[in-house]
Amino acid sequence: LKLHGSPAAETRPDEPKPPTVSALKRPAGLTQAGGRKWSQMVKLLGQVPGLLTIVDAESLQQYCELWAVQRDALAHCKAHGWETETARGMGPSPAAGRYFRVTDALIKLQDRFGLNPASRASIRTDTTATPQVDKKAAYFA
Repeated sequence: LKLHGSPAAETRPDEPKPPTVSALKRPAGLTQAGGRKWSQMVKLLGQVPGLLTIVDAESLQQYCELWAVQRDALAHCKAHGWETETARGMGPSPAAGRYFRVTDALIKLQDRFGLNPASRASIRTDTTATPQVDKKAAYFA
């Protein structure tokens, strides 16, 4: 409740809290690029107390997977061009379409984590808590 700004939060000391960043483990199915992004984002988001918990793992995994897809689509467009010859003339390449669709999805996920100024202004976290980082997990991440 406190994260949502409810005044009733202080009256319920027994309210369960979701596990923190130290409990997050990199999902096994991530690509190499997605895995690197995962480590970077856990480190970055873990610096804000209360922002990243284990319940966010699935959304963060989606973000990292989409980030890797966007990166690959951009590389393809840079190497082969943004347009391709079609039966009706020139049109956007499939990679360009993928790039723009994935970018739209990434923007929505960025809003969930406060990764742009507009969404950051609306996020409330527990700023009194100190981030709990598992040093062993951080070393092997």
